[in-house]
Amino acid sequence: MGIAMVSNGIFGHGPYAVLLGSTAQFALRRPEALKIRCRAPQ
Repeated sequence: MGIAMVSNGIFGHGPYAVLLGSTAQFALRRPEALKIRCRAPQ
């Protein structure tokens, strides 16, 4: 399951629109987005 940032707010700051997998889309505020840690596939 992948996570993709679809868009960001005005001036490049939050809220961020995030797509989780292929079905769930939601918005994150900047403090929430900073808590997410991802690993790039090798």
